[in-house]
Amino acid sequence: MQGRRIGEEEFDLIRGLLRDLRPLRMRVGAPGSDDVRMFHGLIAHERHLGHRHTVGEKIRAIARDRHGRAVRPVWFGGVDARGPRRVLGLGPRPTRGRNLQCLTNNTRFLIPGWVQVPNLASHMPGRVSRRIRADWQAKYGQPVHALETFVDGLRVKGMCYRASNLSEQR
Repeated sequence: MQGRRIGEEEFDLIRGLLRDLRPLRMRVGAPGSDDVRMFHGLIAHERHLGHRHTVGEKIRAIARDRHGRAVRPVWFGGVDARGPRRVLGLGPRPTRGRNLQCLTNNTRFLIPGWVQVPNLASHMPGRVSRRIRADWQAKYGQPVHALETFVDGLRVKGMCYRASNLSEQR
């Protein structure tokens, strides 16, 4: 089965076991880089919400398997102080107006349709949550104590977060 073409990139079907793809690596894309262009193409073509530009702090990256193939775009951004908090447990829980700079939002979770690897969805949130702290600190000079995400319960169940041992805090 053929993969998909997005812009100049062609993506072949990736099937197999998670252990055959490891180690997975995440590379943060510099503005204007090929990785950021690929990131935007993946989000625009594969995500039901499409791509919207965000303002403020953000990290965009591509997670790749041991063969260098793109298996997931990774997008974290700053939080909206007015929004509801649905925080994944990584540390002290920030509250409205206090310590929000120590919170980041998993803006989009996407595994493209041509990547068909059991357990990859549940493996990625835990792996990324451990990595994002260092990347955020290096880029913005501030720590990340907690992650937030929003799950559209009408479309998905968010089981990959539970399977990753990340828990909802209310």
